[in-house]
Amino acid sequence: MSAQPTPFASAAYQRYLEEGGQFEANLPAADLKFDADFEAKMGAAKLADGFDLLPTPVAFMEKNYGTGLIYGNEATRAILYTYQHGGKVTYYRLPNGTYRVLFEYQKPNESPPEEQTDK
Repeated sequence: MSAQPTPFASAAYQRYLEEGGQFEANLPAADLKFDADFEAKMGAAKLADGFDLLPTPVAFMEKNYGTGLIYGNEATRAILYTYQHGGKVTYYRLPNGTYRVLFEYQKPNESPPEEQTDK
C-alpha cells in the first residue's frame, strides 16, 4: 500500500508559503491533536461552523518555533508558519470526522510604494 500524497507537498502550498493568501487542506483530527474530549468541549455546532484557535505565546518563542518546525508534523509546521506571519487558521469539522483547515496570511509589501511627485 502506498502512502497518500500530502496536501503540503503541493504546488498550491508552496505558493502559499512564498506569496501568502489562502491555503486549504483536509486533515485527520489526529494530525491536529483534536481528540474526543476536545470535540465535546467545542460542541458540534461550533465544529461544523468553523472556529479559530489563538496561538499560545509559547508558539512565538524562537526556541519553540524552531523545535516545532523540526519535530512537528506537517500540519504543526503549517500552523506555526501561518501564526509567525501574522495569519490565522480556521478549522471546520467535516461529516467524515476530518477537518477542512483554512490557513491565511497576507505577505507584507516588500517594497514601499513609490511616492508621487508633481514636477
